[in-house]
Amino acid sequence: MDHFSIAPIQYSRLLPGHMKIGYIGHVPQKRDVVNHPFTTFNFSLILEGHGFYAWEGQPSIPIKAPCVITQWPDMPMHYGPAKGTTWRELYLIYESSEIPALTGRGLINENKRWWPVENASTFLQTVDQFIQLAQRIDEVGMADRLDRLAELMITESLLPGPPILSPSDRVVLDIKQHLETTWQQSHDFDDLARSNGLSPSVFRRIWNHLVGIPPHRYVIERRMIHARRMLAETAMTISEIAYEVGYEDPLYFSRLFRKNTGISASMYRRYHRQ
Repeated sequence: MDHFSIAPIQYSRLLPGHMKIGYIGHVPQKRDVVNHPFTTFNFSLILEGHGFYAWEGQPSIPIKAPCVITQWPDMPMHYGPAKGTTWRELYLIYESSEIPALTGRGLINENKRWWPVENASTFLQTVDQFIQLAQRIDEVGMADRLDRLAELMITESLLPGPPILSPSDRVVLDIKQHLETTWQQSHDFDDLARSNGLSPSVFRRIWNHLVGIPPHRYVIERRMIHARRMLAETAMTISEIAYEVGYEDPLYFSRLFRKNTGISASMYRRYHRQ
């Protein structure tokens, strides 16, 4: 992505409010080391690379992307990429008058000068969207969008990431993925668990924790989703649909469909047929 430096402070807002961004910039390959104070409050979003960060004469600490470092007004700052390397940085600069609003929304804290980004996937998606919109700053309302998206971007950087999965958790999720493509088939879940190295009791405990419903119920829901789609979108008979979604007995399928939807398959088709 291109290097740019933009001043949204020059643009009027259609939806005026607090937390207006003053300046933003994207540096794909930053080499310079910063060693001076600022008069503004800044967020530096380190997107690629690694380096060091220090403030107010404190010993420097190693940092690695993705992470966020902050620069507070009138505070000596010393940071940059490791010697002989570069990092990719997106910076957001706010006037010091915006500090109360940033603090009130929980986006800054004097006891938290920097932080690693745990929720990296969602964070980086928001960053990419922000960078794309920033280069369209001249469009009407774009400064407002950038103000709001910047808040979301910082929020995403602060939120915790997904839970750390154990090897057994990953096995169960692999089994779930397998069922996504084999829901028409009959499954012996105890055998499925054993063939993947888990006891049936451990498998069911982890499955219920991760998925929320028992495995047989999960398969039924997948079948009912496809059955409803076929009732609404095709001219297949109810018996044909029953066979298609894995039931050899159309009467059993009909009873199960009514139990799950509250109406018969023929009535569902009547209401939803396109």
